[in-house]
Amino acid sequence: MIPKMKAHVIINPAAGQGQASRLWPAIEALLQAAGVVAQGTFTQGRGDGIILAHQAWLAGARHFLVLGGDGTINEAINGLFQENKVGLEIPTVGLIPCGTGSDLARSLGIARDPMTAANQALQALKTGTRRVIDMGWMANQTRDGRAERYFANVAGLGLDGAVTRWMAMKGGAGRGKLAYLRALFAALKENCNTEAIVSIDDQPHRVFLNSIFVCNGNFFGSGMRVSPTAVIDDGWFDVAWLENVAWWEVIWNAMSLYSGTYVRHPKVKCFRAKSVKVEPGQPMPIEADGEWLKNGASQFRILPKALGILVS
Repeated sequence: MIPKMKAHVIINPAAGQGQASRLWPAIEALLQAAGVVAQGTFTQGRGDGIILAHQAWLAGARHFLVLGGDGTINEAINGLFQENKVGLEIPTVGLIPCGTGSDLARSLGIARDPMTAANQALQALKTGTRRVIDMGWMANQTRDGRAERYFANVAGLGLDGAVTRWMAMKGGAGRGKLAYLRALFAALKENCNTEAIVSIDDQPHRVFLNSIFVCNGNFFGSGMRVSPTAVIDDGWFDVAWLENVAWWEVIWNAMSLYSGTYVRHPKVKCFRAKSVKVEPGQPMPIEADGEWLKNGASQFRILPKALGILVS
């Protein structure tokens, strides 16, 4: 065991409908019993994870644990790269999933039971074992201006953004597959197809677009296998878009999202890319790692080998 190993823990007390807050004392005791000095900080609202991670990085922390959902993990990652530009130093993060979907943990093969994941992260912390994965960078153009964001798992525009927006606005929507399916059916009422230019590695395609998924990992939406072929550390995005899809076609094929077989549908187009640009005729809702980022246009770029994940 490494003596006096330190870890900064970012906790979203609301994650898992309060489960994260209830579990933190047991996780803190687990870390302390193993000789890890754990400093826990709690988010209180949207964006706090960015601030807390940024402050801890500036204070010298280099090993982080995140007890929360995919949105909390996304915020922590964005906080780490505010000062530490990609490629200068690789931060290390351990995931203790306790959220609605826990899809980044699925993509990485990390246990979705929080105590099991905490033990896995602890063992990796003690042995110095980590997996260095790619990250995505995105720039969004909305009515409020331009904003940059990093993501580790999946980002996109269209139906997935509408689902994420519905989940964000309905805080009591619940957890797991049923919550996402409920959000999917609700979002179908407002999501529509629009003309768009999608550039894959600077090659433009004019399409009648419903949704586009830019995937570093495999899963989103509490286990929807949106990209069955994605490898999270191969230096490529796997991209899929839905062309001119009616609401009833989405419902009819909803279960194929969980198996990943939806990619065989004739209205689904798949590509591999290092950069993607989406210019829709009408603003489309945008999401990254399950976080709604308003409506607009986006461009994406893969950042190879940018983030260390504690894996045992």
